[in-house]
Order: sequence, then C-alpha cells, then structure tokens
Amino acid sequence: MNHKGTYIEGKDILIEDLREKCLYQLLSKSGETDKWWEYMQYVHRMCYEEVNENCSKLAHKQLGLSFDDTMKCVSDSFISSGGVANF
Repeated sequence: MNHKGTYIEGKDILIEDLREKCLYQLLSKSGETDKWWEYMQYVHRMCYEEVNENCSKLAHKQLGLSFDDTMKCVSDSFISSGGVANF
C-alpha cells in the first residue's frame, strides 16, 4: 500500500520516521536539535514526498551527520527472534 500521493510504501515511511526519531535523539544528546530541523527541511525540500534511504544519506552528508549512527539506532529498534535486526 502506498501513501496517498507518493510512491513510498509503508515500510519506507516507517523507516524514515525511525530515522527522524533516532536522529533527533542523537542530536539532542549533544544539544544540536537545530540540525534535526535542518535535516527535516532538506529532505522535504529536496526529496519532496519521496523521502527514501538515498535522500536521507544525502541529507546526512550535506549536514555533516553520521548516517551509520542513525541507521544503527533504527536497526536497534527491530529485534528478531535471533536478536538481529530484521526489516
């Protein structure tokens, strides 16, 4: 099922929501929540309604953020029966 008006599937929407949540948590630890707003502006301006992994990577790079740190947090949000992220 696609989000109305986009080509993004439910899984992609969930993963982006988690990226945004994780990025906010990481930035709030260092008192840099203003960078979270910059991220939000970037991805929604540059990617329109199709915010996906590639767009997120570009935004992280542009803003000097660690995509790997963000994705580790996202991955840690999912636990399979083997204790490994599975999404």
